[in-house]
Amino acid sequence: MEILISHSEGSKLFLAGCITAAASTLTVGLLTYLLFPATTPVYRIGAIIMLLCSTILIGFVLRFELILSRRYRLSGGIPIYYVLMFLGWFFYTFLLLMDSPSMEIISRVLVLPLVIVFVGALGYGFLTKKLFFYVLKNLSQPDYISLHYREQIWEHLKPIWESVRRYKDPCTLALIRLSFPQPTASILEILNYLESANRLVRNQLRLTDRNGIRSKNTLYTLLLNTDLEVAEIPLKRIQEALVSGGYTVERIVKMDLRTVETSPTEVLSTLEGELDAAEVSSH
Repeated sequence: MEILISHSEGSKLFLAGCITAAASTLTVGLLTYLLFPATTPVYRIGAIIMLLCSTILIGFVLRFELILSRRYRLSGGIPIYYVLMFLGWFFYTFLLLMDSPSMEIISRVLVLPLVIVFVGALGYGFLTKKLFFYVLKNLSQPDYISLHYREQIWEHLKPIWESVRRYKDPCTLALIRLSFPQPTASILEILNYLESANRLVRNQLRLTDRNGIRSKNTLYTLLLNTDLEVAEIPLKRIQEALVSGGYTVERIVKMDLRTVETSPTEVLSTLEGELDAAEVSSH
């Protein structure tokens, strides 16, 4: 869930928060109407609006929790959202009971039944987080494999990039697009498929070369001290090994890093754009 919340667009966080807030606030509003039918409409509407607004912010609050936890290296996290829900439910209940006949009796014992508020806020916070992540997952449809492995290539590319820029040593970066035979496969099945293909590619490379997983249908290789012409030999060997192993290779794109005048990020974007363009044209 950390990967999902940290890599989702702000618009998706807001939309998922709106859907979650609308569904949960409507449910709570109907429930409290049955429990407190005599509450003045002004107080009831104010309470619902307040709870609605605090719930809409769930995506941004959870992302802020994650940022603080990473910045200060807190393994247990910071429950800001649950604190917000407690405060929201505290004032929500206060407004509902503002002109209730039972308010006088409650005020003699405690300003508000804090235990009930605490339990309600805890349950509401837990259920809204579940609903929020379910909605966000369907809105974002993230490539978890790509998000998990996105930093791996930089561990290999950064030191190589410095060597290429400084000494002009040849190095070919290649992306290999595979076709998964089962489009509806689970993430675990896709991951096993990719890891198996990645091991097969590794067996075709030299010890100095690097390879890994880029996304749910893409592998990468870094062929050190190899220009584009010479790279045809190992790449052809890799393609033949993958096909012999039962994998479908849709396309291989490559680039000599010596010819690049931009950043490594733009190089990857260019190559991935070529793969996507080829996939669209083939359909």
